[in-house]
Amino acid sequence: MRGAQVAREVLTDTIKRHKTSGSFDEYFYGRPLIIEECVKCESLIWDHLHYGNCNRCIRISCVNILTVIVILCAFMAMIIFSDWEAELKAGAGTETKCPDKPIEPEVAYFDWDKPPRQR
Repeated sequence: MRGAQVAREVLTDTIKRHKTSGSFDEYFYGRPLIIEECVKCESLIWDHLHYGNCNRCIRISCVNILTVIVILCAFMAMIIFSDWEAELKAGAGTETKCPDKPIEPEVAYFDWDKPPRQR
């Protein structure tokens, strides 16, 4: 009922001032009276009304911190895998040039059948 009393006071005070000054641009309790279109009741999520500004700021901060951590981990993974790729290329001996003559398929298959240490 307190809201109804405040609304009644606002309206009666505004109407009185309008009758005397001819303008609705007045102040109520020392603050300018701004009337905006209210939100439809269907668009409110009533379950979330108990969350305050502090709670909302803390949740947003936690999400932002988690996002930064995920981005940093992604960059670290890129650096680690880039180094790993360089090590694999160095270990594979990719500097070896291809032979001038093509290799016979039987020789390649025979080499493939060998255990890895004998290749």
